[in-house]
Amino acid sequence: MRWLTFRADRVVEARPTGQPVLIENPPDAARMVADMLTSDYPLYATVVLPVPLEAAQRLVPPGSGVHESVGPEATRVTLGGNDLDELATRLLSLAVPLAVVAPDELRDVLRTRLRAQFDALAWEDLARRQGGEHAE
Repeated sequence: MRWLTFRADRVVEARPTGQPVLIENPPDAARMVADMLTSDYPLYATVVLPVPLEAAQRLVPPGSGVHESVGPEATRVTLGGNDLDELATRLLSLAVPLAVVAPDELRDVLRTRLRAQFDALAWEDLARRQGGEHAE
């Protein structure tokens, strides 16, 4: 059996049919909604955050990603984006260490962005030591 979601807030009228319904093995409704909300992107990333599930859900709200606890202090999060740069920006904005599970190319984009930032900081430090001007 295939389960579908629908917008209950758009139901105009409901009438009882008098027919009983037996639901066997119902799906996890919250997971279905989260999957539906995050299923329309051309690219997906899966990362592991070193935080408990509740903390990960504060960092990446359930409507923005699918969460799975992988232990008391780690959560796997899958989120969608339009391209690798957008995903890198979102992940860096979390301001927590993370491990990229997929795609591999995202690791390269994150490394490039972080190297550029470290290089900029190193240049600024050198300029300060030499008494030069620095960006503020």
